Amino acid sequence: MAKWTPSNTTTYYWANGSQVTLNKGAVIGWDDQSGNGRTVGASGTARPTVVSADLNGHDVLEFNGTSNGLTSDDASEFNFASSDFAVFCVHQRTGENSNVGSVYDMGQSVNDAYGIYYVFVGGFADTMPMFVGANTLHVETPAGTEVYCSAIVDNGTNAFARLDGATVGNPAAPDTSYTSSEPFTIGMTSVGTGFLDGKVAEVIVVEATLTDEDIQQIEGYLRAKYDLSKFPSAHKYTAFTPAFGLHGVHNQDLIGELALDVSGPLVSDTLAGAI
Repeated sequence: MAKWTPSNTTTYYWANGSQVTLNKGAVIGWDDQSGNGRTVGASGTARPTVVSADLNGHDVLEFNGTSNGLTSDDASEFNFASSDFAVFCVHQRTGENSNVGSVYDMGQSVNDAYGIYYVFVGGFADTMPMFVGANTLHVETPAGTEVYCSAIVDNGTNAFARLDGATVGNPAAPDTSYTSSEPFTIGMTSVGTGFLDGKVAEVIVVEATLTDEDIQQIEGYLRAKYDLSKFPSAHKYTAFTPAFGLHGVHNQDLIGELALDVSGPLVSDTLAGAI
């Protein structure tokens, strides 16, 4: 019985604090673990830093809210205008910048493409909009400084938001307005503003049509890895970690030696018999 990881699905881009390219302690590239070799990087003052053993013992990237941000080297790689996709992310706002702090973004403004922002204006507003195109899927209020496991999922017929293992807000029509000239960014908007004052632990991008089980597997992996506590009891992986074994995908967690909660069918290579 092996623990499930994003390597068990077809990831498009997958990055976390365990694999980064550094220059004098600053991040110049967030390495792609999907095997596709996609590059999201930074130069000069744009470089975020790594905080070691920060979230449940895992390294995370920290953005300073004024100049740090990562940008894809090929904007056309993250153009999902004609395909289904999903972006999963574990993130946290730790401070306040002057206006908007982008967790990730595809497009030149909040009126196209997709993304998640923190909005904090003069100590008055503290919200986190999640959007696709001109459609706001969900606004988390107040956003605070909690650690979130978020997802924006576009399954072709509609787009919807997930937050800490549950669907939130309202679905909307997928967006097709952005172009290949608009790069994928992490920690800032694509025009070099909207800098995040906070941390991003992991980003998983999938180009595929995901089932509910697919979505919950990725969320369950992130919940267990970062010890996230806000998942609803109805989520399949609130107490267990997704795993492969026997036949199909099951739940697994280590308690003492080994405890299993098997949710899939058991199969035998011999004839069935009465018990």
